[in-house]
Amino acid sequence: MDFLKEIGFADWRSVRIGENLTVRVKSGVSNVGAFTAMPEKKQELVKKTFKAIKRVRQEEGAQSEALAALLKFAKALLPPDFVDLVGAVPWSGGIALARHLDSTLHASEEAPCTVSELVGRGKGPKIAVELGCGAAALPSIICQRKGFIPIATDIEDCLPAARENLETNLSEVCKQRGLPATRESSNGCAVVAKLEWGKGSVTALQKLLGLSDEHFRNCLVVGADVIYNPESSGVLLDTVEEFCNFGATVLFATKSRRQLLPSFLAQAEGRGMKVVEEGRCSDEDLQCSVVFHSFSRSPSC
Repeated sequence: MDFLKEIGFADWRSVRIGENLTVRVKSGVSNVGAFTAMPEKKQELVKKTFKAIKRVRQEEGAQSEALAALLKFAKALLPPDFVDLVGAVPWSGGIALARHLDSTLHASEEAPCTVSELVGRGKGPKIAVELGCGAAALPSIICQRKGFIPIATDIEDCLPAARENLETNLSEVCKQRGLPATRESSNGCAVVAKLEWGKGSVTALQKLLGLSDEHFRNCLVVGADVIYNPESSGVLLDTVEEFCNFGATVLFATKSRRQLLPSFLAQAEGRGMKVVEEGRCSDEDLQCSVVFHSFSRSPSC
């Protein structure tokens, strides 16, 4: 699909994370046969729409209102399983969060291992859970390279590309040991898993991977540009609160002008969570300012 490659979908791209670190990630595209089966006029309309998406993304940024409208229109044109236009390419928040993690996380001294090995011996590297990883799973890639066991979670459509991106960017130690990135299996040094936000979501993830409360007690939970949809903010808060109840620290990266952000932060504090602004990123190539917030359970609770 040449036109998909032309606009930045269905192709590999290099993303600069740090001065000495660049990772390669692939967009998430599936069922291209659904496109070729369309009438010719509809194919042309899809092409024009996708080219407009590329132009608006470059000129106005990844979270502009114009881009959101175009994505909504494009999703109406295409079958649901053709392409997840929201999770298909790296968002600015994901790149900013990956850079933040790369510069602030200390590399683990523990040898990399699989989830099942961690469960078996009771101790080892910390777990890092990414919420809404999308196709790129950039924060999970950085966490794995820092020695964490990443569990990248999202809806079903994003998981194949997320797994491929994690597998491509595994640390050299994992590659030497032959430890793969796995799909909803505990025998990999990185895992991708379907997770639906809401009450009980963390418990469901525990059962899926055989993890104990202790494994989540000091885990890191990250998410990039996950605070964007009023309809999902309530269930997202449920999941954040459940992680905080275990003792986890949650770190989100969000476009600073997101209208939903102040309300989300206030609701989190209303539930007894401690919310701290951890910094901002205004890298020129991101075309927007991204703010980082941590969430944890307040000591008084």
